[in-house]
Amino acid sequence: MIKQKLKTIKNSIKDFGIFNIIVLFIYVLCIIAIAMHHEFSVDESQSFLISRDLGILDILKQLRYEGHSFFWYFLLMPIAKLGSSIELQKIIPITASSITAIVILKKAPFNMLTKILLVFSSGMLYYYSSFARPYCFVPLFLFLLADMDKDKKHHPYKYA
Repeated sequence: MIKQKLKTIKNSIKDFGIFNIIVLFIYVLCIIAIAMHHEFSVDESQSFLISRDLGILDILKQLRYEGHSFFWYFLLMPIAKLGSSIELQKIIPITASSITAIVILKKAPFNMLTKILLVFSSGMLYYYSSFARPYCFVPLFLFLLADMDKDKKHHPYKYA
């Protein structure tokens, strides 16, 4: 059982490629360093405090005054309710950006230079990876949607 899982992991690494792993590792180190030096803005702090201090029904009532969706508060609630630091909410955009980089490196139909330039663009390196806002998921969903584009005729509901 363990040998089978190790073999699966080894095959996954081999399929992803050592060069892609190196690029991903450098990218993750860069976004962590950038996120560590990013200061929170008012709306980032406010969404964390709302998630920490209000219950689900109170958050739903508060949404009419806020710019973020319930999805964002729902993601922040476990971090905030456990009494952790506000700094821990940076894990959400870092994770979303890392997954986006994996999708780009593995699935994008571009040459390697274009993939690297895309991953290390200002949007991917700074805006989507360090700001703790719900739009950190936009690149991930766009690239997943673009990947599903080739199957839209066979799976229209999945694509929709």
